[in-house]
Amino acid sequence: MKSTNTIRHSLLTHAVKQAKNRYEQDKLESIENNINAFLTAIDAPEDLAGFYYVSASLADLTMSDDDNLQQHLQLPDYLRETLQLDICADSDKSDVNLYRKRHRSLNWAKANPLYLILFYASVLKNSPVDKKFFQAFVRHYITNKTILQAEDIQPLTSTRCEEVCLAFRMLQHADSNMFYVQLFSDELGSWGATEIAAKLDKLLNDSESILNKKDRPYVSSLKRFFSNDWQPPRPRRAVEPQSNKRKSSKPRFSGIALNPSERSDYSKLEALPVLDEDGVDSQDIEILRTHFINSVEDEPERLIEDRNSIGAIFDSDLQFEKSINITNSLRRSNNLNLTSNLILSKASIRVVRKICERILIANRESESEFMLFCMFTTGLSLERLSKLKVIKNLKSDDEGIYLDKNNFCFWRFKHRASANRAVINPEDFYPSSPWVLTPCPNVISVYIGGMEPNNGQMIFNSDSNKLQTKLDKVLQRESETFMSSNISTSMIENFLVRFIDADGKVDPIVIDFSYQVACYATRVSRSYVNLSDGERIQMLKDLWNSISDYAAEYSLPTLFAPELPAKKLNNRVGSPYVPKADYCKQLVAQLKQQLKASKPKFYKPLNEIINYHNNFIRYTAWMINFATGYRAVHNPLPTLALYIPSLKLLTLSDKDDGSFSHTRIVVVAEVLAEQLKNLVVHLRVLRDLLSLFDPDLTMQISNVINNEKILAEKNESQIIDWFVDNRNSRQQHGPLFYIDKAMNLKPVSPSWLVNSAEEGITGPANMGRHWLKTTLLTSGLPPEPINLQMGHWQEGQSPLYLSSTYVFADSSNQMASVISGLLISQGWQACKSDLL
Repeated sequence: MKSTNTIRHSLLTHAVKQAKNRYEQDKLESIENNINAFLTAIDAPEDLAGFYYVSASLADLTMSDDDNLQQHLQLPDYLRETLQLDICADSDKSDVNLYRKRHRSLNWAKANPLYLILFYASVLKNSPVDKKFFQAFVRHYITNKTILQAEDIQPLTSTRCEEVCLAFRMLQHADSNMFYVQLFSDELGSWGATEIAAKLDKLLNDSESILNKKDRPYVSSLKRFFSNDWQPPRPRRAVEPQSNKRKSSKPRFSGIALNPSERSDYSKLEALPVLDEDGVDSQDIEILRTHFINSVEDEPERLIEDRNSIGAIFDSDLQFEKSINITNSLRRSNNLNLTSNLILSKASIRVVRKICERILIANRESESEFMLFCMFTTGLSLERLSKLKVIKNLKSDDEGIYLDKNNFCFWRFKHRASANRAVINPEDFYPSSPWVLTPCPNVISVYIGGMEPNNGQMIFNSDSNKLQTKLDKVLQRESETFMSSNISTSMIENFLVRFIDADGKVDPIVIDFSYQVACYATRVSRSYVNLSDGERIQMLKDLWNSISDYAAEYSLPTLFAPELPAKKLNNRVGSPYVPKADYCKQLVAQLKQQLKASKPKFYKPLNEIINYHNNFIRYTAWMINFATGYRAVHNPLPTLALYIPSLKLLTLSDKDDGSFSHTRIVVVAEVLAEQLKNLVVHLRVLRDLLSLFDPDLTMQISNVINNEKILAEKNESQIIDWFVDNRNSRQQHGPLFYIDKAMNLKPVSPSWLVNSAEEGITGPANMGRHWLKTTLLTSGLPPEPINLQMGHWQEGQSPLYLSSTYVFADSSNQMASVISGLLISQGWQACKSDLL
């Protein structure tokens, strides 16, 4: 074949040139023998299809292995350098297509197993320890190839070489999430075969191992591979095909009547047959159909590309994967960790940076590169970006890029408001602009300015399909040029959202607000946050600094981060229920003044006692609202047993289900902890004073005070029943109760908090929750403890799960300190009861 000879000839030609460059005077025959030995060692096919990717993988492996792997491959230096060259750059198109073939051949898994691994190296795990494991595998495979090919150990349906290479590919595939070399890499010294085999054996026998059922056969194969512990397969006796079914009109089984004594005495019944692990009678030939089975050895599941098309039709695992699974679908829609959440590698980010730097030329041929730049810096999809326009008039209803008179660009989007109901006094609450302006990076301003566009002109001339095709070609070409892993438009589009979720230093709300990207993680929290333009821009800069640290590319913020405009932006966006700082101070002053003014006279008349108690409860309830982020519910804090004074932690269940899946533990600031102490003292004094006026009220208050002791005498189910009846109840009350005019104890409610004050409170009852979320987010705290305080976690992130690694002590002190400072700045303080 012409193509085969051409690729081998090109390899030989370049090897000879490299040998001469290194002054190695090997004869042509010796160089050719070295090449043939090398190709045989790596199981290369005769046509060398896809050798471009195999040589790149080998060049990478040998370059970082201190010549150890190079010695096992018997790879001279000149041939090692040849692997780093594009040997078919000047060949015919047909030869280049074969050399750069991107799809495997059908028989590679059986005939060329090691070559297949090297061909697919870009989709394998690529951490430093994974690369060492890869090198150890290749070394041991080449050294012990004759053992693997021994005839007496081969299974009937495959080969040992095929088996171990398949096991390695399955376990080291980037999508494999149950096997990690990091589980035992710290205990390895020289990465010797015996040492690795011992660690794999330990992993298999570990009762707490995370290996799943499908991965265990692969790990077992690699353990036998590294220990060279192969046993001949045990053949199963062939069974003749089943005979034709009996043709008879009579029933196949006849009923046998048992007398009463036999029915009750099971020891007299015939023993049931012993079933195997699949629930099958080993003697039932019709079920087993053992005449179809050639080997008893359990073969691990094959990759999809290894399956024959006919066999795949009857594959039970494939049928199961295609079946509708409601639970799995629900979890995929509510848990990011079960969906694809791969982020770009460091090398891939560098490739993207190199592509985007070309836009600085600002010519129209770089439209696909500009699309990539916009997707990478905003998280917007190609489809949505292709419909955006250039805007020169802010009165326009279009979304896109706003170009001001100074040729400075801003992303402009219509804000998706979470609530439209206006507050009574909007001047006391932060406003929310219907349009969001976010400064663009300087590259965008240069590019758009060079277009000299008209108002309403489309940013991209090509439609989305053409842009997609162009961008795919650019990414493919550049990935091959820089020998990096494949980069898809999906990974570019989702990079920002996935990186924020993985990094955990910046809240994803900044992407939601700035570019109106719908994030699952912000579907609820966006309703409680109001950010200024300056706060948003600073969060975006912090995000790009984190990406820069991750990629070790410290020029990224200069290229991709928003450029600060000459004119300062003064707008805000988000929740309309976040009170301003001055209003919060006025509210606290008003509550404290009402409490002070209602202090009873010396002889404490009943009406003054009740009035003071109601004001004391109102003050305490509002403090709890602002300090914990308690939702506006009836009967907040149903029992003081939920508060742990020694740890300054409080259990909340303000929006929960019957299984308490969203119960949370919040940090209690020092000022609130003191106020809760004062609340207990106040209730005791109130009970003693009311005992002279109303014995029934006295008994009810005593039950509230002694509730912790009462609950301690109940069992678990009784406590759960009590809690379900009392939490958020409109009838039952806890320590936060008021006394109405009819001398009845009533639980605190949102309407009572707002409407019962003498001067009235014009804000909503849950404004403290909106205030706490916003102020914590802008205080510099990381998003995770804030979300746990507010109850804004995703499935699998609850700190109360048995598998949770979150430690409250690590963040509670810092969180409590920050909240205390915020409360004190508003004027909150612990007030002792004047009923004493």
